[in-house]
Amino acid sequence: MNLRTILLSACLAGLVSGCVEKDPDIPAKGRRPLTQAEKARVQKNILKAPPAKMRFRVNADLEGKLVYLGMDAPAGPVIPGKPFIVVHYWQVKQRVGGWKLFMHTNGPKLSDFRNFDHTPVFGLYPVSKWKPGEIIQDRHAIVLPKNIRYKKVDIYVGIWRGGRRLKVRSGKHDGKNRVLAARIQVGRSGPPGKRLRLKRYLVRRVTGKITVDGKGDEPDWKTAPTTGPFASSLKGKPLLPRTEARVLWDDKYLYVLFTADDDDVWAQVKTPDDLKMWTEQVFEVYLDADGSGAEYIELQVNPRGVIFDAYLPRPGQVQADWSSGMIAKVVVLGTLNKRGDKDQGWQAELAIPLATVQGRSKAALTLPPSVGQVWRANFFTTDRPATGALKAWAWSPPRRPTFHAPDRFGELVFADAQGRTKGPTTKRPTTKRPTTKGPTTKGPTTKTGSTKPRTVTKGAKRPTGGMK
Repeated sequence: MNLRTILLSACLAGLVSGCVEKDPDIPAKGRRPLTQAEKARVQKNILKAPPAKMRFRVNADLEGKLVYLGMDAPAGPVIPGKPFIVVHYWQVKQRVGGWKLFMHTNGPKLSDFRNFDHTPVFGLYPVSKWKPGEIIQDRHAIVLPKNIRYKKVDIYVGIWRGGRRLKVRSGKHDGKNRVLAARIQVGRSGPPGKRLRLKRYLVRRVTGKITVDGKGDEPDWKTAPTTGPFASSLKGKPLLPRTEARVLWDDKYLYVLFTADDDDVWAQVKTPDDLKMWTEQVFEVYLDADGSGAEYIELQVNPRGVIFDAYLPRPGQVQADWSSGMIAKVVVLGTLNKRGDKDQGWQAELAIPLATVQGRSKAALTLPPSVGQVWRANFFTTDRPATGALKAWAWSPPRRPTFHAPDRFGELVFADAQGRTKGPTTKRPTTKRPTTKGPTTKGPTTKTGSTKPRTVTKGAKRPTGGMK
């Protein structure tokens, strides 16, 4: 198998997914019986004994269920921007049904988190199907961005389910049940990579009342600038059909209006905070209000109006028991879940309470924001066509196989109603965040009803509690 095929299989297996540690273990071509050729490929990667030689031998015990034996990697330094192959070896002691594999990389002192979660053996052999006595060989491709500056990269692995990971009883780990598989030297090839320019958007203050109904027909929305069409999340190149967003603010809410062209609007997920929501069709908001580059919130809505929200104290640590209090309403331009007809698209209108934009962070933040203040944010949409692989669009493309890349979030610059800013826009706020009791029942009004061909789907209330 050539490297391009390995990378393509990895993307189809979930690497281009939006969310850290949410790989649903979907094989490379979806849920279906494996072909004879695929079965043969799986068998080739179930070894009778561990390799006699292994560059990084670890032997980490995970609750007596699995042993992470170690990893092979290139002998020399890895070059940023160029793919390199790592090979993991796992020994199965007990069945681990419902558990999944994760793989992360970090720079020095846990900096620069990057997610390389995937379904093992080219997306064909999920952890839930591993059998006692097996030795699993899992090849995987990694690409580090050209613009990284550190000299060593740490590779972490582990097993997760819902809100927890299998405990690491022995072997080197980070104290959070991530096994340290290897620390690899990072080399250089030619001059340092060019830093990508961040996207920047001017957020105007509203002049009138915003009614959250999914239509976005108020005068303020008509004068709000567009982000322009989203691009491929992985490559940064134009990607059809067109998706764009607009953003507004007032003293209580940050408003986002998504609009997407789509000839097949669909969504199967009906339950709030369903882990599979991103594998279908969704709009997503990632918001790092204080610009820390570590803590942020993640918000999603699908064409049914179902909401997913989570707080992340740092990339990879999803806390889905947190609630944003977001209001979301959806308008479908066509018919929902009739996959044989032709739709026009769908749009969603969100009202995000300013009182919850930092999740559980206690960092200093001026609320409501002052004119000229800058927040970091990103916007995404995903879709899985009836035939084909998952597609992902982004306002500020991470250009890596994860949405969880705070260093690639764009900038939201707060302006007055005329689009004017005051003072330097790069200076971070220093005043303390005011004490709040969360969102109240008062806020933007909502209304339902539409005219054909629109079908308005009401937003869903989400339950409290529960970890994913």
